Amino acid sequence: MKSTITPSREAARTTMPPPRKLRRGLEGLLYGWQGAWRRRPGVKREWARIAALAGVELDRWEESDVATLRAALAGHRQTLRRTAHPSGAHLAKALGIVAAAARHHTGLRAHPNQLLGAVGLWHGALIEMATGEGKTLTLALAAMLRGWQGRPCHVVTANDYLARRDAQALNRFYEAGGLRAGWVIAEQPGSDRRRGYAADICYTTAKELLADWLRDRLALGPWAVARRRALGRMQRGAVSDVATVMRGVHCVLVDEADHVLVDEAVTPLIISQPRPNADMSEAYVETAEFARGIATGEYRAQAAHQDVELGKQLRIRVRNEWRPKAAVLKNPRWREELVRQALRAREFFQRDKQYIIKGDKVVIIDESTGRPQAQRSWRQGLHQMVEAAEGVELTDPADTMASISFQRFFRQVPILAGVSGTAAEERGEFWRVYGLPVVAADPHRPNQRRAHALRVVARASDRWSEVVARVEALHQTGRPMLVGTRSVAASETLAKLLGEREITCAVLNARQLEREADVVAGAGQSGCVTIATNLAGRGTDIQLGDGVVELGGLVVIATEMHASRRVDRQLFGRCARQGDPGETWSWASLEDELARRNLYDWWRRSVRGLAVARVPGSALLAKVTMRWAQRCSTRKSARQRHQLARQDQRLALYLGDGSVEE
Repeated sequence: MKSTITPSREAARTTMPPPRKLRRGLEGLLYGWQGAWRRRPGVKREWARIAALAGVELDRWEESDVATLRAALAGHRQTLRRTAHPSGAHLAKALGIVAAAARHHTGLRAHPNQLLGAVGLWHGALIEMATGEGKTLTLALAAMLRGWQGRPCHVVTANDYLARRDAQALNRFYEAGGLRAGWVIAEQPGSDRRRGYAADICYTTAKELLADWLRDRLALGPWAVARRRALGRMQRGAVSDVATVMRGVHCVLVDEADHVLVDEAVTPLIISQPRPNADMSEAYVETAEFARGIATGEYRAQAAHQDVELGKQLRIRVRNEWRPKAAVLKNPRWREELVRQALRAREFFQRDKQYIIKGDKVVIIDESTGRPQAQRSWRQGLHQMVEAAEGVELTDPADTMASISFQRFFRQVPILAGVSGTAAEERGEFWRVYGLPVVAADPHRPNQRRAHALRVVARASDRWSEVVARVEALHQTGRPMLVGTRSVAASETLAKLLGEREITCAVLNARQLEREADVVAGAGQSGCVTIATNLAGRGTDIQLGDGVVELGGLVVIATEMHASRRVDRQLFGRCARQGDPGETWSWASLEDELARRNLYDWWRRSVRGLAVARVPGSALLAKVTMRWAQRCSTRKSARQRHQLARQDQRLALYLGDGSVEE
């Protein structure tokens, strides 16, 4: 008789609890009031009181020798491991001595706002800390406390470079507290990944965390469902030999939480298996060739929905007159659908904006960060259609084996907390979807940023002329500048224009990702002009050079409005850190993608015409129009995320997999 295979206890930890239920109606209203109560000023005052007590402990232990410090850390570790919910006084003492260990082993002294941030992370909040306020140390303090509880603790960073850098830099600090830090990044083999996840504190990225969790669920097979696993434990059978990579997911601390939980929320993480299909490849190539002969007036592009509607004559030509050779295209409906995909690729997926060509391969650019995503591909044949249009080798279509969105995964994490420089704009969504109250930590020193009003012009060419003139004028003063653009093409266009004025600049975009840390770290030197896409060196401080403070600090110039005001604030946060002076300038054009996607054409053309004619009041109208377009874009993205969450909940209930909280 064949023995029953049951999962081991270690493998069983891979499954997390079900995601919290989304509240609606009166229940949703009451839940919203609960979120407002959780982020009320009194909560922040209480955390500040605990942080102040921790500061006293820090002063007390700061000059202690290594042996005394380690003995005290060991004692607090045992106390915290036995106490699930320590009192404020106990938490303050533990945090104070942890901060003293950080001071001893890293040379960094925790400021009051960092101690407050660590207290907030312990209580499962999302802490808004201005750029440059020391989020890395804040996360490390909270991670030490969570690691003492003996459960897996993951720190999610913005990229692989930061994951490895922070784990290596902080390992001596964690060792002082009896813990080990590890990291998991893209190029690691399975054995190294297992070693990284086995550490008490594991630094990784959201993509790697989700991918390994999905792979472990595939390895577990039917035992990944909690109910089946519970029944399996009751049976007398052989011990399972299923080898999982992770030892479980319990506590996740997210750096740059706004990007992971909002910008990437609806992005699906897919585990797939390539499936060669010569017939489909032939169809993509033949359709792309046919689409090259289609005139713009034969179809209507819907920018708001990123879709294409074929004109009547074009549909007749596709269905009745076109005689393709590929077998797949013999079906008229397939022909029409693939032609629509080819036209979508032409209209909305442009080289050096949505993707770049790297090594004869189409590489997607993340629109929110500007980073290349080599492992990501568009679905439903769109990626292959872009490849066919570019004339590069087509990748094989893939069969989806498992998939989960970032939003759904993080809604399942038992203990979730994070830090971000920009979270206030989405505080309602953070609470409604993730149960995270947003609390802002005051800056260590008063902000001295000088912000100039947004300048909206009618034409993109006018914008570039004004930006170049401003850069030239500021360059003569010797002040360093960081100029933000939204695409690779825009960054290279601006670099060319500045080169014509004999202004040397460093360009940082998806083509030069390897130089990111070095370029951004040197962006604060006198006379330096740095042009960067949205990636803008997250996690790397811009240190001001000698004499730059006296000149007025770093100047940040935004050449285009982003889809969310929150992302604009991220760019402006690169200057005026820790009380340093700084200055921001911003431009937008009524020809920008933000306006084309979110405004009616007649409205945009009318406002643009008034701006060109310089009608009195047109400047204010143009500014209001662009702000409205940005607000529409933000609301549209929020609706999309909410619809995904509702869809996940409905599917789970219909399928009866027990993955939704009842």
